[in-house]
Amino acid sequence: MPTQTATLPAQVSPPAFALSGRLPHELTGVEVLALPFTVADDVPVLGAGAAEAGRSIGLDLAALLTTRRVTGKGGEVVAVPIGGPDLRLLLLVGLGEETDTDDSTGVVVRRADPPDDSAISRAVERLTGVVI
Repeated sequence: MPTQTATLPAQVSPPAFALSGRLPHELTGVEVLALPFTVADDVPVLGAGAAEAGRSIGLDLAALLTTRRVTGKGGEVVAVPIGGPDLRLLLLVGLGEETDTDDSTGVVVRRADPPDDSAISRAVERLTGVVI
């Protein structure tokens, strides 16, 4: 009988995650961008830099959130696929109210200390169904 040799598929490098002081629309070479939002009087309110980031990719993010009827609850995620050459996915993340005791929004980042790319990737997939 001939002997078969098993071969493994090519390995893929895990995604890289970084924090930056630059505004979201100033970033290049980014595949996934997460932007914050809240809701005040049933109207979505974009977080710092989100409106500019939306304009840079040709989207009115406030209008998009309005049509999705978001609540702004902490941890709410709206996934927006993007067909750009670099940016593939935009995540709009609800921050909740300032007095909200639901602290789930930042839990992914805190759990990844030291940073664990696979944990963050799994969390994004769990929240959005999108594999990064």
